[in-house]
Amino acid sequence: MTYEEYLKHADECERLAESPTLPSNRHSLLSAAEMWRRMAAHAKPHDGAGLHPVLGDPLSDTCEGELLAQIEKLGSAISRDMDALGRAKSMRASSHLWTRILLKITERRELRDRLPSPRC
Repeated sequence: MTYEEYLKHADECERLAESPTLPSNRHSLLSAAEMWRRMAAHAKPHDGAGLHPVLGDPLSDTCEGELLAQIEKLGSAISRDMDALGRAKSMRASSHLWTRILLKITERRELRDRLPSPRC
């Protein structure tokens, strides 16, 4: 995905959060918008030439060790959130946790996609 595509997703989440028909999901939608903006920051052009690198472009990737550490950290956070989900007392708390879990899974998948493919 490009920088602009991530921002479109963030804007859409914020627009839905302001919708009077979805008041119970407002917090989850704002969390989703925040996640999309973080993803956009990773895809933002760094060279100032107006190019919009796609995540996974070797020129925009951080080193493999950093990516693996971020993936591992997200895996641990997902595990903690899954444990908390089992202890959630309300539907709102459960909904919020599910949103966080899904956002972290999406972010982890994007990071995995940035890893260089194994060499044969």
